[in-house]
Amino acid sequence: EKSLATLQTVVDSITDPLALISKDCEIILENNAFKNWKERECAKELIEEVLEEKKAKTCYYEGKGGKIYNIHVYPVFENGNVVEKAIILVEDITERKKMEERMFLLEKYASLGQIAAGIAHELNNPLSGMLLIVKELQKDNLSTEEKLQYLSLLYEGMLRIQSILKDLLQFSRAEEVKTETINLVDVLEKSLGLISHLISKKGIELKKDYKDDRIWVKGDAKKLGQVFLNLILNAIQAMEAEAQKSLTIKVEPEREHAVVAISDTGPGIPEELKLKVFEPFFTTKPPGQGTGLGLTVALAIIQKHQGDLWFETSSYGTTFYVKLPLAKKHKNEA
Repeated sequence: EKSLATLQTVVDSITDPLALISKDCEIILENNAFKNWKERECAKELIEEVLEEKKAKTCYYEGKGGKIYNIHVYPVFENGNVVEKAIILVEDITERKKMEERMFLLEKYASLGQIAAGIAHELNNPLSGMLLIVKELQKDNLSTEEKLQYLSLLYEGMLRIQSILKDLLQFSRAEEVKTETINLVDVLEKSLGLISHLISKKGIELKKDYKDDRIWVKGDAKKLGQVFLNLILNAIQAMEAEAQKSLTIKVEPEREHAVVAISDTGPGIPEELKLKVFEPFFTTKPPGQGTGLGLTVALAIIQKHQGDLWFETSSYGTTFYVKLPLAKKHKNEA
């Protein structure tokens, strides 16, 4: 009894809710913080999963009153590999999330100056050309053919401005993500389908390596499709001057995540440009062939999915990696 009282004193000194749970989901031991935690029912399913699968798990939970928790559940092994108990620890991360959101906003505002300068530069080029064309069109001695040529150039300038504004709109809306359980392979196949004609036309060898034809993730199919399309188009353009062109798409689950690798056989990204790849308005494409917002938007979308986007490059080519959390449906099927 004295040992039990000492143990109770120890667990009560822990400020986060903590409890020892039986295989029947009954409380064996709990601290005061857990007794006072009103949302314990939300952890029942997670506890059952841990007891069944015999491995620790963490879930993110948005509670009442704006509270946000990380709920950690750990299996207790007895007599070798037998698990009949679990420890639950509830971490209140409300303030941390608020701080992260504030930091995200600060970073976003810090890039506004750079973005504004980029907008001015990107819009100035087509607008300057359009102003010159309008001046020429005001002349009385122009032939019909000359007028049509100028109008065609004016139209191209307007399309360029429309493209810049469209990319900016996508950048501003990158954080608007609506998640559902989707098959990652289907999303990739749809993106490839949109540019299959271009892959054939450019004489590119396409290699696909899918570890499974059904890899389920939580995500926004439209937004992820946009990311994959951008990465594939970048890979195609990187191989423009290469004699041997090969595009490889690889997808495989790794523990709690799915990883997509998109590889090209281009010349690689120069060392001095590696740190600039995800910066707004940075592009290695010729003027008029890209705003440099594609990878900035892609990174924002993937981060909103609680994922990661990075690349590896050499003189033999570049690989972009997209890492996304697996959905519960995939874990159950596995």
